[in-house]
Amino acid sequence: MRGTYCYLPILPARGGAFRAVSWLSPTARSRLIPMFDIPDPVLGKGETLESHLAKRAKGIHDAWGSSRSVYVDAHNFPPGLLMSSGMHPITYVFELLRAHGSSAIPVTGTEADREADYFAAIRSIAERERRGACLRLASVDLAERRMLGSAIANVLEKLGIDPQEMDIVLVFRFVGAGNIDSLRATAIESLYTIGRVGNFRIVVIAGGSVPDVLGKRDHDKVRHEHRVELGLFTSIVTTVGGEIPVAQADYGIVSPHYAPPKRAVNVPSRIRYSTPSTHAFYRAHRSEYRELCRQLIASDNFIDRDFSLGDRRIYRCANGIIGPGNPSIWVSTDTNHHLELASDQVWKILTDAGLTARFALPEPDRRPWLQPELI
Repeated sequence: MRGTYCYLPILPARGGAFRAVSWLSPTARSRLIPMFDIPDPVLGKGETLESHLAKRAKGIHDAWGSSRSVYVDAHNFPPGLLMSSGMHPITYVFELLRAHGSSAIPVTGTEADREADYFAAIRSIAERERRGACLRLASVDLAERRMLGSAIANVLEKLGIDPQEMDIVLVFRFVGAGNIDSLRATAIESLYTIGRVGNFRIVVIAGGSVPDVLGKRDHDKVRHEHRVELGLFTSIVTTVGGEIPVAQADYGIVSPHYAPPKRAVNVPSRIRYSTPSTHAFYRAHRSEYRELCRQLIASDNFIDRDFSLGDRRIYRCANGIIGPGNPSIWVSTDTNHHLELASDQVWKILTDAGLTARFALPEPDRRPWLQPELI
């Protein structure tokens, strides 16, 4: 089995992330597949659950298209939530995605993480779509490693699919320098356990190093946080990568513990810019976004104005060619840059380890890029 991607960004199914994905270069699109998390529905005035989920499904399709698979999860939905018709919300989302022509793969967890109705809905989706499923192993599953094999086998039985039809994501969430050794040991032991259960399509190591809070103490400063997940991934693939395709996942430029706000908030100007080894965080008053862009492009952190569409937008804003935009545009800008950089880095890690033969990435679909109307 050969992996069809090497990088999996786990992103909220919201406008900023949708736009960032739609801006990707052909090369980045050939190296990654996104996982969109549909958040706990917070309905606006005059909005129904049906219209809310329809907006998410359309956003996923418009951002990614239909030529390649995309993962869709709804693990934040409240237990017992149903559509007015009595249908499970994840079933409704996949009905919409199917109508759009998306090649969506449903995501589930183990019995410790998902309710029985969710499993039933995912089984029905997998039977109908015939694209398999993705199993998201949470920290509670990885902590019980003696039971991990039986937990995975139980999910396979409940869904009625074989290992060759399933992808697995090991979710470590926040990855800090202080626990990298224990996380590495857990990941390697879990990978060997997974290998004993069966031959899965791909296994993904998911972790992020963006902190939970970037508050007022970071105002008018440049804060750096080391991207620890890259070192963890390198260590893991050089140990077991020759035996099974192992891909990298992260959470873009937000914390692994991020939850969308339940109400409108007045956020400050922010740039969350990934460098090859760190996340650089810039924060100022709401009206000072252009000044942050100028500060970034004048620093050693800035890679190049043509590195990504996000970088082009930062450069153009700093030079007064375009306006600052709004917080959603800022998220798109920073996320797009991060996805381009991370997909490059993961592929280089695999190349240096001599593991690219474990992957069969599609040829980039050449199309217009850096379109002026997008930036």
